Amino acid sequence: MNLVELAKKYDTDKGVSKHNYVVVYEELFKNRRSQCKNFFEIGANFGESLLMFKDYFENADIWSADIFQGDHFNEDLIKGVKTKLDDNGVRWFDADQGDRLDLNRIVNEAGEFDIILDDASHRAAEQQISLGYLFPYVKSGGLYLIEDLNYRNHKSERFADGCKRTDDMLEGFRDNKVVLSPVMSDYERKYLEDHASSIKFYCDNKVAVIEKS
Repeated sequence: MNLVELAKKYDTDKGVSKHNYVVVYEELFKNRRSQCKNFFEIGANFGESLLMFKDYFENADIWSADIFQGDHFNEDLIKGVKTKLDDNGVRWFDADQGDRLDLNRIVNEAGEFDIILDDASHRAAEQQISLGYLFPYVKSGGLYLIEDLNYRNHKSERFADGCKRTDDMLEGFRDNKVVLSPVMSDYERKYLEDHASSIKFYCDNKVAVIEKS
């Protein structure tokens, strides 16, 4: 089954009836499907997309991280999601994408990734911390994707710590070859500048795809 079919099977919001990201992802991933060994989705939510990717990337370890908080979660739901992930062989962490110590725990266990997909907080500062810290752990030729770039526009959500919106930051990087992010270290900014071979936007600029050289 392709990703469009699997998204329907698992009723993920990435499917054609909702965000429709899977049409783009199928084109991006189909030639990587059998070769992908390590896939990391930041943000588990209820686990639907992780089960979809587990089914799709048959030769890959699937990893995820989430703080498992929010109005849509309660103790029973969290327990159910974690059990579902365990039962289906998805490896997960209680971890905050904006905390480098948490990210370090993940890469220490998982190593490098063929694909990283950020569908977590959607906050600019946290997206950029994750990108800066994790991009060195993307394999050469691999992909780093950030979803829902349009999700929030409120200043307190998207401009925390002096950050521009992540889509604006990436467009500036693409056009000027310079990363301007106050939450990345000098090393992280320089590494991204030196190792990102392309930046493309899809789905009305809701998804960014950064390929590593």
